[in-house]
Amino acid sequence: MEIILKAIGLKKYYGKGETLVKALDGVDLEIERGKFTAVIGTSGSGKSTLLNMLGGLDTPGEGSIRVGETELARLNSEQATIFRRKQIGFIFQNYNLIPVLSVWENIIFPIALDGRKPDRNFIMEVVKLLGLEKKIITPDSTFMAWDGRPHAIGQWNKDQTLASAMQDSVNWCFQELDKRAGTEAMKEFYAGLGYGNQDFSNDSSSLWLGSSLKISAIEQVELLRKLYHNEYHFSSENIQAVQN
Repeated sequence: MEIILKAIGLKKYYGKGETLVKALDGVDLEIERGKFTAVIGTSGSGKSTLLNMLGGLDTPGEGSIRVGETELARLNSEQATIFRRKQIGFIFQNYNLIPVLSVWENIIFPIALDGRKPDRNFIMEVVKLLGLEKKIITPDSTFMAWDGRPHAIGQWNKDQTLASAMQDSVNWCFQELDKRAGTEAMKEFYAGLGYGNQDFSNDSSSLWLGSSLKISAIEQVELLRKLYHNEYHFSSENIQAVQN
């Protein structure tokens, strides 16, 4: 079996004399490709220190770490940053998300830093897998950045929140949400609502526009009534955000 990570003799000491703390004291570790490995121990046993070193966030006082064919100790600061960005995935206990960005923007942020164009299909598969497709925006984070394209209606030519987009019927904002959610998530959502137009053969971003509605005015009112009273059993927090 191929070894993808190997650590030899890792040591990390803090302090001196009576205050000396041996966070790591000669740790050897090998991880095989395709294996799931958990590091378990009591508080203060060095778990975080070890993981930070294996991920290239910290350096050992002694010892070596090899990830694939890369010896981490030979990387300078910039090289280590690029290596982490391309090769290592981190899930922190406190998330470390950027609060002014949406879920989608947080996901693609490292890709943008690397100067690459996001693979939308792949990312949406990940989003769907993690159950995030309905959290592209949240009640506490509904900011949508205007892309700079001019519109005939002046109120549309600026950044939006869910409240301002609903107040001024900002089409581009809702079209962008449709794109971010993805076709499969929209199909599931529309089917749950019993929405009239479920023809996805054309551009899905225009499905909700008035010219493409395939339900009567009475049915539209009934749908809104059910939404208002949350008869579709959505999150009450999300319903309240729309009502507000």
